[in-house]
Amino acid sequence: MSKQIDRAFYEKSLRPDRQRSYKTVAKSLVQMFEPKSVCDYGCGVGWILESLRRNGVKDLLGLELNSSGADFVPHTVGEFVDYRDISWPGLDLKCEFDMCVSFEVFEHLDEEHAYDLVSN
Repeated sequence: MSKQIDRAFYEKSLRPDRQRSYKTVAKSLVQMFEPKSVCDYGCGVGWILESLRRNGVKDLLGLELNSSGADFVPHTVGEFVDYRDISWPGLDLKCEFDMCVSFEVFEHLDEEHAYDLVSN
């Protein structure tokens, strides 16, 4: 299981510098790899999803451990966020993506579950 993440954790991610960073990362990913579909493991409040959407990626899925930060997810990407435990072995999304990303997630997982996330 993952370490406890609460609403206050998600509030910290609303800083403008975080949003700018994710915009830059998303733009670079789209320019370099031209993905049509992206899955974000541990999407938090959805900044990467929003930035990818603005850069033309239409098929998006964000997976987040819990819904404590759901109120902070931009309305433009809320429909793409699914709340579930992404660390359990054998996670099967029953779909494929051109790209899977995960930013600032592993430090919130117990070590044993970090390996499961990589295998998924």
